Amino acid sequence: MAATDNSRGAIGKKLSFAHRWRGYKAHHRETLRASLVKMLHEPMQTVLTVMVIAIALALPASLYLTVDNVQQLGSNFESSAQITVFVNKGAKPEAIEGLEKKLNGMTGVTSVEYISAQQALLEFKALSGFGSALRYLEDNPLPAVFLVQPMMEGEVDLSPWWMMCRSIWHGCSAYIH
Repeated sequence: MAATDNSRGAIGKKLSFAHRWRGYKAHHRETLRASLVKMLHEPMQTVLTVMVIAIALALPASLYLTVDNVQQLGSNFESSAQITVFVNKGAKPEAIEGLEKKLNGMTGVTSVEYISAQQALLEFKALSGFGSALRYLEDNPLPAVFLVQPMMEGEVDLSPWWMMCRSIWHGCSAYIH
């Protein structure tokens, strides 16, 4: 009686890494070739697919840019409603302090910020890109300023602002331009 082999089916064989890598590359090469042939045989479908992908990538990018720009506009909105009071170059420190007290004491003023001529020059050098050109000037051409933030409630009515500007001008004309 002969011995019979009862095993059935395929026999698994361990492949080396080099064999698996070659098979991987060959499979991807064939897939790339088949995809390119299909794209060349169906150009309209290819163009439509590329357009859909382009739109899908452009929508989130444009939404991000829109949201970013709206946030920048919104953050500058409140600070854009301000009155700038320029101080005479020859004003004495006591007069500047008196002007600041007058401005802070006015009704309808939320805040007053003083920016000295030196601070303004440093900020201008940092932000304008003309820093190297400014060193050739003999003296600082920028005046000191007060940034007056008026109170804003509901709809903006400009008549109180004009009144405030007039009162600043008449009350402080000795100090400002």
